[in-house]
Amino acid sequence: MNLRLLSLATAFVASFASAQLSLTTTLVGGNGQNGAMFDITALSPVVITSFDSSFFAAATTGMAVYTKTGSHATFETNAAAWTLVGTTTGVVVPAGSPTTVAIPIPVNVNIAGGATQAFYVTSTTGATVAYTNGGVVGTTYAADSFIQFKTGVGKQYPFGATFTPRNWNGIIRYAQASSTPEYQVNQSGSTLDVNGVQGNTFVAASVSPCVNETFTVNSGSTSGLAWDVLLSSIALVPASQGALATTSGQLVNINLAAFNFFLGGAFTNTYAPFSLPSSFPVPVDIYLQQANIDVSNPDFISLSQPNAIHVIGSGTAPMPTTDDSFTTVNLAGPPFCGPGAIPFFGTNFTQMQVVSNGRVMFGTASTSFTPSTAAGITDSPWVGAWGDLNPGTVGSGQITATQPAANIVRVDYNGVFLFGNATPFTFGLQFDGGTGVVSLDNYNPGIAATNFMLGISRGAGLATDQGQAVYSTGVLTPAPALNGMIYKLGAANAMFPVGMTRIDFVPNAGVYDWIGS
Repeated sequence: MNLRLLSLATAFVASFASAQLSLTTTLVGGNGQNGAMFDITALSPVVITSFDSSFFAAATTGMAVYTKTGSHATFETNAAAWTLVGTTTGVVVPAGSPTTVAIPIPVNVNIAGGATQAFYVTSTTGATVAYTNGGVVGTTYAADSFIQFKTGVGKQYPFGATFTPRNWNGIIRYAQASSTPEYQVNQSGSTLDVNGVQGNTFVAASVSPCVNETFTVNSGSTSGLAWDVLLSSIALVPASQGALATTSGQLVNINLAAFNFFLGGAFTNTYAPFSLPSSFPVPVDIYLQQANIDVSNPDFISLSQPNAIHVIGSGTAPMPTTDDSFTTVNLAGPPFCGPGAIPFFGTNFTQMQVVSNGRVMFGTASTSFTPSTAAGITDSPWVGAWGDLNPGTVGSGQITATQPAANIVRVDYNGVFLFGNATPFTFGLQFDGGTGVVSLDNYNPGIAATNFMLGISRGAGLATDQGQAVYSTGVLTPAPALNGMIYKLGAANAMFPVGMTRIDFVPNAGVYDWIGS
């Protein structure tokens, strides 16, 4: 440990903390959904620190907070326009209606005087966030001397159906912020960034790599300085939240309540940048700030900008494990860090329903185990090998949903048994959020001879029956018609010719051509 740096850091004891303020929007209730979007306009500079949300019923839920600069209007389903502030799990909502519960997500979003910032507060596990109908979207519904809360919309998680106009029920907690700098910036005596990202006096440098995605930490300084990097897992502290300040106005934004010196310090005549692991295997938040002894500075120290690394989870989503069941997979939030949305028949969907009976659906899930042409046309849009599968059978394989790459989501049926039969059925569905290609691959139905339907459908009453497809290899076959359902109905082990295990559905002007291999 570099004791000189430690003594300097702990000597910065002059700090200030703005009084915490709050605005209650309303607690009238009356309606609810997974979450709500709304705008906050600052009448003078403020920092939004956290939210308390009202709920309808007892629950234990995960929560997420998103934000974007400017209004939420016209961006209600555009996941790419929003920045994830943070998530949490295990929020306990006691019985009672309405019930207001503090959401333990540090928000710390600055809003300049006269500016508008949008927020999206939502349950990630289906709890009902309370809101009140009425008003006009974008108009002031509640206000005090410093902020205005605007009427917004209700949202199905994560960026699904919109319900308007709606007024989120809860408490906005905030503090006044001055027009003086909130964050330290890089200087010649000490520079630090991640992937080249630079912050400014009001916004800290921040990157959000996926789990196992590589990133680069760049460090620099004047040659010959003793230096170190302070690392913490606790969120950065802006000036308005009590950041320590040196006599010359530098800001120690790293949280000194719990930090470590990353390197232990060193004197060097040829300044050597340090490196973190190039990637992290689990979701984690890491905060960094570099400190260098610098006799040319009145403080005898130079501080870099603070850097926030928010490693976003890209793990395995929970899947259906019982007969005739389904699970919702969110594409714009945990456990995935993308693709945000998947195009399917020309519409971008931010969530999918994985059904135990062999289908991935976009919209309302159907757990029917009996495939039919009529249902294939009228059900929600779907793709898969639809039949009576049961992952709940003892000894059965299971269904998994993973994200092998930033724009790719896979759903795999790994040796799932047929209902009442120990025959394993294996295939995978892959969705490319970039190209829009949907693939059914690794098709291996074992000796199954039961009734199955393999294909892709626009559904929703828009699909049309153009007759069954004859799947074959090597030739790109055009879509049968504008809304023609591509399908084959019959014995699972007779869907493909011998040796064929894959079919790619390739988008073409809102419908799909297909090719087998």
